[in-house]
This record gives sequence, structure tokens and C-alpha cells, in this order.
Amino acid sequence: MNFSPGLPLRIEMLKKIVKNIVLASKNQFEIESMLVGNLKKVPADIKIKNAEYVIKKQNKDGGFSGRLGSSDMYYTAFAVKIMTLLGAGGKDFWKKAGSFAWKYDLSGAGLTELVSYLQVIDILEKKKVAASGIKEYRTNAIKIIKEYEDKSGGFMKSPVDKRMSLYNSFLAMLCLSKLKEKYPNIEKTAAKILKRQMKDGGFSDLGYDSCGQTNPSAAAVMSLFVFDRDSDAVRKKAVKYFVKMQDKSGGFLAHAKAPVSDLLSTYTALITLKTLGETGAAGRKAALEFVRSLMFKAGGFKSVRIDNDSDIEYTYYGLGCLGLLEN
Repeated sequence: MNFSPGLPLRIEMLKKIVKNIVLASKNQFEIESMLVGNLKKVPADIKIKNAEYVIKKQNKDGGFSGRLGSSDMYYTAFAVKIMTLLGAGGKDFWKKAGSFAWKYDLSGAGLTELVSYLQVIDILEKKKVAASGIKEYRTNAIKIIKEYEDKSGGFMKSPVDKRMSLYNSFLAMLCLSKLKEKYPNIEKTAAKILKRQMKDGGFSDLGYDSCGQTNPSAAAVMSLFVFDRDSDAVRKKAVKYFVKMQDKSGGFLAHAKAPVSDLLSTYTALITLKTLGETGAAGRKAALEFVRSLMFKAGGFKSVRIDNDSDIEYTYYGLGCLGLLEN
């Protein structure tokens, strides 16, 4: 596979932009929205339908839930990110979202929930949604992060599962950046991440697999990118891995043995290729057809073609993919 001409310069430019975003205490959504773009070329009717879809999904308490259960911060984050990308949502929508978020209790939260919380709070602050009943979160946030820290480098799968996780190490970077806290042991963390690159070019989250996985690979590449510890050899192997994960459907597989491609893996693969300046390495037309096939007429996206329902999380991935592919 031939790499694009002028690639080193584009990579350095992108790296500078992404690093500046992180160093400026930005969050994951701001990195993603910069890479995805503002959905300019996504048809207006698609944007309108999906904004209406999100509004209908908002619960009475102002939050959002998955396909089952009550409101939680994870799905609420996807909802407010969608509306921000679309430039949608009236005063009532944002007031209700603020009512849910400002009173949210972080007790017992993990890193994924914390990232979601920080994203939502950041968006609400930028939209000047009045803080009502907000609880002090900085102390709790730092405590949560510390519970996952591995003193030998990186962050653990959980406070009880001591194995270093690529994904959690990436999430911790985003949280610490937003809280203006220094990331510990960058050199040791980068060394551990590099050891997780498998023969196929992908990365293994916990290090015991013989082949890479798409989503941990995205986290690993982005972490190394920001730490400035990636090399041409590492990048080239990673790009080849992501390209191999695109199957006949046009979508991307979660790993080489996955039975079908899915929207999450497609999104993470495409946004990582965009970060590396190699969006063109994937089959754009086929990927676009795959993503469009997962959208319902009334709005909302599903995870895989055999799925029967949509949800907020996959709607975000679907719109993100359209932003990456339509521009």
C-alpha cells in the first residue's frame, strides 16, 4: 500500500493541532469534532431528522438513557455531543440537559463515566447554561483517576483488575488534560503501549491477545500521537491494520475474527485514519454506503445491519462517520 505524498508534513500539522487541543485542557469531544468537521456536506434532511430523534429521546429529568434503564451520564454525553455537532437544540432542551448534569453525583463513577461527565459540563459551560445545584466535582474526579493509576505506567482496567488498559490510559489522558493535571509516567506508559502492538499492526487492550482490536488500537494510536512517541514504522503498521479491518460490507470489524462489521469500529477506524492523514487509505464509497444503511428513515442509527433498533450512542457514531466521509 502506498502512503499519501506529503504525509509526514500533514501528520506533523495534525499532531500539533491535536496536542494543542489536549494541552489547552480540551476534552475528547473537541478533538473528535475538530477531526469530524461541522457536517457541512451532510444533507440537511439527515441533520434535521437526527436532531428531532435526539429531542424525542430526552427523558423528563433532562438526561438520556440507553435502550433500557434510566438516564445516565454516558448516554447524556452522546446526546449533547450530537446536538452540538448539529448546532441544534432550543433553550428548553439545553435547560433540561443542564438540570440533569449539574446535579449529577459522581460517587462510584469510573473513567468512562467521568469522561462523559467532563464532556457534558464543558459543553454546558460553553453554551452558558446556568449552573443549578452543581456539586464540586474536581476532588471526586481526581480521586477516581487515582484509583485507576498504575504506578509503573498507564492506567488499569479497573481498581481491582490491575492490568494496564490502553483504553483507560487514553481516557485518563483526556480527564487529566481537562482538569489541568499532568499525565504521570509518560515514558513508561508509551513503552507499555508500544509493547501492545501485535504482529498484525493492531493493538491489544490488555496484551494477552495474539491479534489487534480496532477500538483499543484507536486509543493506542491517539495516545502515542499526543505523547509524541509514535514512529513512522508504528504508524504504517497501524494504518495497514485498520485498512485490513474494512470488510466487504464497507464497514470495519472490531477484530479480525468478528462476524460482522459495526458502526463503533467503523467510526474509530475512520477517525484514527483521519488523525494519521490517511482517510483515503480506506474505501470511502463503500464505507459511506455501509454507514447510510444503518440509519433509520425517522432518524437514529443502529449498531450493525442485523440490529432492529437505534440508540443515542450509535447515532453519534453514525453522524461522525458521515462528517468524516462526506467532507
